[in-house]
Amino acid sequence: MGIRTGQQFLDKHNSMRPHLVIDGEVVTENLTEHPSFRGLAHTYAKLFDLQHDAEFQGKLTFASPTTGDLVNASFLVPRTKEDLVKRREASSVWAEYSNGFLGRTGDYLNSALTALSGAKKFFAQADPVYGERIEAYYEMARE
Repeated sequence: MGIRTGQQFLDKHNSMRPHLVIDGEVVTENLTEHPSFRGLAHTYAKLFDLQHDAEFQGKLTFASPTTGDLVNASFLVPRTKEDLVKRREASSVWAEYSNGFLGRTGDYLNSALTALSGAKKFFAQADPVYGERIEAYYEMARE
């Protein structure tokens, strides 16, 4: 699938059926349009849209080695100095867009999963299937 748009991000969250109580109000649908979440949800949506913006796409994405589709740079396993620079640039774009006010943008978990994938040999020491599973999960999330 590759990179998502902001609208896809919003649609996915709006397809969920939460049960939240906010100041006595029960919220069960259209979470991204509720006044308590709208601003943050639409800010995150804009971050996803930046991946499609020609000005930022080169910093925020790379071609998946599996499919060739563009995927978020937070999934890039750094193997060279240039890879590290690309990851820093991607993090900087999102941090600058939010003026640093989003302590955990959506890419933080991608980065954690990427680190686990980079350590697949470690996991395989206990059992080869563990290394295979972490790699498969990483690829599923990346794609």
